[in-house]
Amino acid sequence: MHFRAGLLGVAQLGASVILISIQAFLYMVPLGMSLMASSLIGNNLGASKPNIARTYFKVIIIIVTIIGFFFSLSLISFRSQIADIFTTDPNIKHYMIITLPIMAAMIFPDGIQCALFGIMKAMGYQAYGMPISFVGYWLC
Repeated sequence: MHFRAGLLGVAQLGASVILISIQAFLYMVPLGMSLMASSLIGNNLGASKPNIARTYFKVIIIIVTIIGFFFSLSLISFRSQIADIFTTDPNIKHYMIITLPIMAAMIFPDGIQCALFGIMKAMGYQAYGMPISFVGYWLC
């Protein structure tokens, strides 16, 4: 991304910076859920309570799915208003309005992936996270 940023124009680069900021802000919710999943599920697995850990797993996945769907739907529905919050430049707004639906499509599975990584950490499967992340981000 950083190497290709020099090829972008001013408006494209401005929109890119704003979109990255929005994505980072929205990612904090699944990240918090991931940390919560690591703690709750890990503690219950360590206490030999797999049924409670399984319940936490289901609840966390449902919550992250609902939140991700809400974030994605909001980004698509209010893309003009979101662009208005960040800039008055019509060119930057144009690129944001075009790109926000793509970002909305990315945020939904990314949030679920983040929560699942927290669950994998709780189960002691940290080593499997990197290959899955590599495939998800770079090959797909």
